[in-house]
Amino acid sequence: MSGQALTASSLFSLFWYGSGQQAACELRATQNNRHVGLSGSGQVGIDWYSTYQLVYNVLSVIELFWQWRLQMGSDERAIREVHTTWIDAVNTGDLARLLTLMADDVVFLNPGQAPFGRDGFPVGFSATHQQFRIRCISELEDVVIVGEVAYTLCRDSLTVTPRAGGEATELAGHRITIYRKQPDGRWLLARDANTLSPVAS
Repeated sequence: MSGQALTASSLFSLFWYGSGQQAACELRATQNNRHVGLSGSGQVGIDWYSTYQLVYNVLSVIELFWQWRLQMGSDERAIREVHTTWIDAVNTGDLARLLTLMADDVVFLNPGQAPFGRDGFPVGFSATHQQFRIRCISELEDVVIVGEVAYTLCRDSLTVTPRAGGEATELAGHRITIYRKQPDGRWLLARDANTLSPVAS
């Protein structure tokens, strides 16, 4: 789009100030109202004025959508993608994928546990997946970016089912994650803290 986004008004102008405007004006001049009338042949004519109003409204909605996409920005989209990829990897037990999404100095804070880093993550994650089937649903509620640092707030629901059989445990809570942008443009998880706790039955 040659560096500029087309607005609804500019798109509408291209449509309206062509031959369509002349047709609409001629039709309105020959009718006593602005609704559907009869053409000279006795057939039902088209209400061009209302048609162009509808087109303008549709283009306005499209313009608002693209403004929202542009405002979201490439960094926010990248962070949202990392968040989605993280949850997918947790559910599938893809440890190798998770390690590519975290910084070398990452710190995790879980309720009732001492803080641990990248070196302590694989043992706990693998042991958990060996004993349980994990299903996590995460709703991203907020994304805030300040320069090369960003944080997200999400609401997590976790279902933990023993592989040996038995009743599943439901956990829920919020999680806040801090990301840092790398020199190569990637966003990596740097800090992660959650408030997951068992859901009362």
